[in-house]
Parts: sequence; structure tokens; C-alpha cells
Amino acid sequence: MAPTIILIRHAEAIHNFTLHDPPLTELGRTTQCSTLSAALQAHPLSKEISLIVTSPLTRTLQTATTVLSFLSPLGVPIIASPLFQETTNNNIDIGRTVSDLIPLFPQVDFSEVEKDEVWPKKEGLYAYSYESLLERGRVARKWLKARPEKAIAVVSHDGFLRVGICGRKFGNADFRVFEFEEGDGLGLVEWESTEKNGGGLGTCQKGKFGWLPNDFKYMPAAERPSGTVMQAELTETERLSSSSQ
Repeated sequence: MAPTIILIRHAEAIHNFTLHDPPLTELGRTTQCSTLSAALQAHPLSKEISLIVTSPLTRTLQTATTVLSFLSPLGVPIIASPLFQETTNNNIDIGRTVSDLIPLFPQVDFSEVEKDEVWPKKEGLYAYSYESLLERGRVARKWLKARPEKAIAVVSHDGFLRVGICGRKFGNADFRVFEFEEGDGLGLVEWESTEKNGGGLGTCQKGKFGWLPNDFKYMPAAERPSGTVMQAELTETERLSSSSQ
């Protein structure tokens, strides 16, 4: 049986596109992480989480290691995976080398990053292009679905979670819960509780969303879809993310 997936957006970070891989703000590190951690500890799924997966960017690593630290005494591993990094090729979304990250986050397993020949470059599967982002979303969902764990917590970014994973928007330091659709597909079905509430903490905009115009703001023209594709075909993640059953 495919695992239940708890999708989490990182807490508030210093968002300046000229900064390289910025950290969380004080508000994000303290109040937001504390509130999210308490909500997840109180959630029935907290006892089922047996794997934490995080984007290797600093803001997601800080969120994962702080918010989910209550799982550390249980030996729940934290795996960093480049599949779940943010979408653009701005400095803010370009990660650090593994040699820089390991001393900062010794509790995280960086083996997936170490064996990746592309990280931290934004090319290939990680390129900031329409086709690459769709494919990375498929690969990430396929990887999650094949995992043996009963429940997995994934700490990622609003942009990639929306365009690559589930077609939903996320507030900072909030979460949504999904099951994989029945059969061989990679679609996700959101739990009614988080869908109707706008996330576990109620900070997420309700509804289903495909791609938005700002997703192409910094994308080279040659990498963008054209014409009616913008209106008709950019909702793959919306189609893949079904309504609650």
C-alpha cells in the first residue's frame, strides 16, 4: 500500500532574490515552527510517520529539523532529496554544496544529494523550465509512492508543491495530508480535513490551482509553454490532485 503523505511548506524565510539560499526569519524559526510542531504532534498521523523527506535548501532543512524534532527520539530518519527543491534558478532557490550542508545539519542524511551529479546546479531534471518541472513532479511522486513507509512527512516549497506535486497552495509553516489515488496512477487525493480547513492550520488558500502566470516570470521564453497551453494544459497537477473522496 502506498504511504500517506504529509506535505509541509517551510516556515517564513528571508525572501530576497539576490540572497543565496537564505535562512528562516526569526518569526519563522520561533513562533511558526513551534506552532506547526505542536499541531503535528497532536495530529493522529504523528505516530505513523516513519520517514521525513526535505528539500536540501536551508529554509526547508531548518524547518524539518526544528518542527519534526519530536520524532528524533523515535529514530525517524531525515533524508534530503534534490527532487523537492524549489522551482526557479534565482539565487534564493539555489542550494549549497553538500560539504557546506553536512556540518550545519548533522542529523540529516545527505546521501541522496551526495550521489546526485547535478545538485546544486539548475539543469537537467532541476532546470527552470515547464517540461523539467512537470517531469520532476512525476519523478518525485513516483519515488514517494514506491516507498515502504506507512506515512511520510515531506518539507518542501509552495511553488514546487503546487506545480509538481499536488496543485494546492500552502501558507508558511502549514501542512496538507494526501493519499495516492487507487490503481497505478500518481494522483493525490487530499484528506477532507485539510482540504476544507485550508491546511492543517488554516493558513492555506482553499481550492485547486494549476500553473500561475508568476511561475514563468523569470523563465526564459524558450522554456515556457505557449498560447493555449497556458490556459488548457498547465493544470496537470490540478488534474492529478483529486478532490477528497
